[in-house]
Amino acid sequence: MDIAKVPSQIWIVGISSMLITLSAAMFFGVFGLFLAAIGVSTASIGAIEGVVEGISYVLKVVSGIVSDYIKKRKLILSIGSFCTALSKVIAALFVSSNAVVIGRIIDRIGNGLQATPRDAIVSDYAPSKIVGTCFGIRQCLGTSGSVLGALLLSVLLGTFQNNFRLVFTIAGAFALSAFVLVALCVHDVKKVEPLSDAAEYEPPMAPRFLFKNVLELDRVYWTLMIAVAIFMSCRISETLIILYAKKTFSLEDSKATRVMLVYNIFAALAAYWTGRLGDKRESTRLMIIGTLITTASITFMGLATIYEVFLGGVMLWGVQIGVMQNVFCSEISHIVSKNSRGTGFGIFYLITATSILIANVVCGRLMNNGGARAFAYCAVASFISFIAILLLSRSKVWVNRRISMSNPENN
Repeated sequence: MDIAKVPSQIWIVGISSMLITLSAAMFFGVFGLFLAAIGVSTASIGAIEGVVEGISYVLKVVSGIVSDYIKKRKLILSIGSFCTALSKVIAALFVSSNAVVIGRIIDRIGNGLQATPRDAIVSDYAPSKIVGTCFGIRQCLGTSGSVLGALLLSVLLGTFQNNFRLVFTIAGAFALSAFVLVALCVHDVKKVEPLSDAAEYEPPMAPRFLFKNVLELDRVYWTLMIAVAIFMSCRISETLIILYAKKTFSLEDSKATRVMLVYNIFAALAAYWTGRLGDKRESTRLMIIGTLITTASITFMGLATIYEVFLGGVMLWGVQIGVMQNVFCSEISHIVSKNSRGTGFGIFYLITATSILIANVVCGRLMNNGGARAFAYCAVASFISFIAILLLSRSKVWVNRRISMSNPENN
């Protein structure tokens, strides 16, 4: 790996990303536990999770478009980083149900705002010959933050029982550090030009969402979107999984949050493996494998009667997150022309946001009467998506489209 050639700006963005995800993992892990401790129902928590995750996905589209339009990625990134810090400050100061919910919403707004311009900055600075290395470093640092945050949260809850204010305060300190780092050290590219070893560098295209391009999206794309909608409707929030584990196996908060630690570790490992296979054009097979892993994961968690078996399902859940979170985007890039990709990705994110909202509202209500029905619903949705993707991948139209779009002249 050409790590020595990676620009310093990418390391700075990566470190700030690690601090933000560390903070977010702590806040996310204790969010559901705090609300449950003060008497908020599982159905209400599921609805809240669905709404805030939907907001995050929609803002990822908006922030990318805005940052391309005003050409000030750092400004949007800084606002997003500030929101992530503000969310924990609000929760730490007031420690009430309203404050924590408002903090969670602001946190997801911050996540949605900063995610796309952050990756755009990496793309702007990355020399063309080591783009994969640059994004790999950014992703690795970000995922490491999630793992460290889950581990630190488990230690804090084990040492200081139910001291939620302390957790919110420490999470806020990490998020504030990330904001300061971004504000002082991150800079927009002043002039798009080749770097020393990047003679073939080209500036990234603006991901414009154009309604006229909707007409260019054919049935192959829309069939994939149907599969996406079905699959994402089984994406139950990890908050609900943590609450289910705590209730079913009578766990202390510190042990319940280890669910998130296991999930993050296996998601990170799977993401690295998926990235390598994705470069070899194996994304179609990965979609099929990912849906099967999801079905197996949900089945393990739903039927588990001992905690160790449940953790096995959590491991598989982490694997499927690592496999599926980028594979749909990879497929869209294969089957949609370059001029319509902004529209294609925009629709994808909107469908994802809607489906995740439905999944968490439905599963939150079902879990009020135990988790069996919620996991059964998710397993059925996942298996149906597996059938849809399997049939799509074997159709001649799908195969011919992927072969056509792999031709450089069509990209």
